[in-house]
Amino acid sequence: MSVFKKLMNAALFLSLSAGSFAADSAKAKDLVLAYYQHSNALEYAELLPLFQPEAKIDITWKYGAGHPDDEVSTTVAELDKYLDEETIRKSSEMMASYKELTAKEEITSVNEDKDEILVEAIQTVSYEIEGYQGTSKQTDLFVLKQVDGQLKITEMESVLEF
Repeated sequence: MSVFKKLMNAALFLSLSAGSFAADSAKAKDLVLAYYQHSNALEYAELLPLFQPEAKIDITWKYGAGHPDDEVSTTVAELDKYLDEETIRKSSEMMASYKELTAKEEITSVNEDKDEILVEAIQTVSYEIEGYQGTSKQTDLFVLKQVDGQLKITEMESVLEF
């Protein structure tokens, strides 16, 4: 094979690979933005199908001012123990005075690593609770993979700072 043909084949391979990554990256971004949309709206029925059932979720809440952090490590399949009717009712009562003023999501990076796509994102929320106005920052890392022909979140690490 001539050098010219080898170069053309390499260029074709690279352009096809780049096109595939761009398409997968766009799908990954859309999936992460859908996560934020459904999460912010507390639409759990729409949120959970974005994840693989065995997906690992690690969440850390950092309150600052000397308060200890809270942490949860679970899987999507185990989320029902956190989303039972009583817990949701208590959370709703606790958050009755909470009002979200603005929310802004930003995808900060998308990287393909072997058979997975890593998406980093930040969500900034301005809120008011019991007369106090504040801002929280949520930094997330999503790991997405093809599962049964569909892109799914297989891991999520989330750190919320208040």
